[in-house]
Amino acid sequence: MPLQNLEDFGTAADGLKAEDYCRFCYQSGLFTEPDLTVKGMIDRSADFMGRGEIIPNLKRWSQRRP
Repeated sequence: MPLQNLEDFGTAADGLKAEDYCRFCYQSGLFTEPDLTVKGMIDRSADFMGRGEIIPNLKRWSQRRP
């Protein structure tokens, strides 16, 4: 999701804007669907984000998880 307006951004644990994630994916410092995979996200949002082009490169999946 393009993050253009303040209401598009997710929120950090302290309630401030999370620069890297949208409101649908990230709220109060947590992913709304922590078990969502790259494939699951592609399947869900292929119509508006482009199948396999944008999603695998989003910060959420480009960094290694602890």
